[in-house]
Amino acid sequence: MMVIDKSGSMFSNSYGSETRWSALYNQLQIDLPEVEGVLDLGLQLFPRSGAAVDFNIDSCSTATEPEVLTGPLQATGVLGALPPNDATGEGGATPLAAALERAYDHLRVQDPASERIAIVVTDGGANCRADLVADAITCGGDITCSTEVVAAWETFDDTVLSLVDLARTMDDITTYFVGMSIVDFDPFSGISCGSDADCPAGTACCGVTPNISNCPQNNTCGYPWGTPKDVNHFEEIGFLGPAGGGGPAYLAVDSAASLNNALGSIFESITDCTVEVLTPPNPFQQGNVTLEVLGLVPSSQEFPGGLSGGQTACLNGEDGWYWSSSFDEIQLCGTYCDAWQSAGQVNLTYGCP
Repeated sequence: MMVIDKSGSMFSNSYGSETRWSALYNQLQIDLPEVEGVLDLGLQLFPRSGAAVDFNIDSCSTATEPEVLTGPLQATGVLGALPPNDATGEGGATPLAAALERAYDHLRVQDPASERIAIVVTDGGANCRADLVADAITCGGDITCSTEVVAAWETFDDTVLSLVDLARTMDDITTYFVGMSIVDFDPFSGISCGSDADCPAGTACCGVTPNISNCPQNNTCGYPWGTPKDVNHFEEIGFLGPAGGGGPAYLAVDSAASLNNALGSIFESITDCTVEVLTPPNPFQQGNVTLEVLGLVPSSQEFPGGLSGGQTACLNGEDGWYWSSSFDEIQLCGTYCDAWQSAGQVNLTYGCP
């Protein structure tokens, strides 16, 4: 399940000539068709497409269930449910907790024998904590109840960590995190400023309109308006990767190229090249197995497929395959691994002596 941040900062900040959103969309256009043969795919956006982009609590809204339920060959469906790479009129807040609840609820009812995974891509600290959103809704939800809306927008949602941890420990759901240009900045650092130009990149001068709301201290550097100001985002998001079981921390991205590397490393780690063989060959067939994947047929002489055949080649980074667990599991290497990750199918032919 792809859990994708489409908050306002994804559309207003750029990597060179393209926005963060455009860079992400363009990368998913490349990656998702390459892995859909191996992975079921789904999509949860936060906030939902069409959420309010102005000072309104509707900017915290998410769809009641994932925009795309996980299923086979869903790359086109996921890409079609995303705002296009040149989208306008999109944005909103960062209701990550609500998005994860929807995504996890869907993943929990999938086959527990399958590996269940969420991949979160975000560019800032989560806000829209449920109790603060409820307060804002009660008072009307728009600019007329500014105190409640400000609290929902500008307070970090500390419930996300427990959600991620429970999904891993109770439901065996792994969560990976990709952080796009997360600023490592202590909002209580006390750096004085007269304008945004006096502050580190990614921060703004609190006390100067429009960044006056909920600042730790006036006329000191902090996060821009509409962003949680009570924590260091870099530090808080860094706790989520270990809690989700998807690595020691989140994967940091500061360019379109590093986004390619981050998503590529996640997809590579979860589309491994170990293939379960549901019907193993009979003993008299074991020396007469032919493997084919996407039109590639490894030589039976070079890689005979015995218990050790092909293993040396694989360890040397060459093309090959071998039986990795008796005769009920095979390991593919090199171009055969690449072909498996693309096609999602291996053909085995069992011959006779």
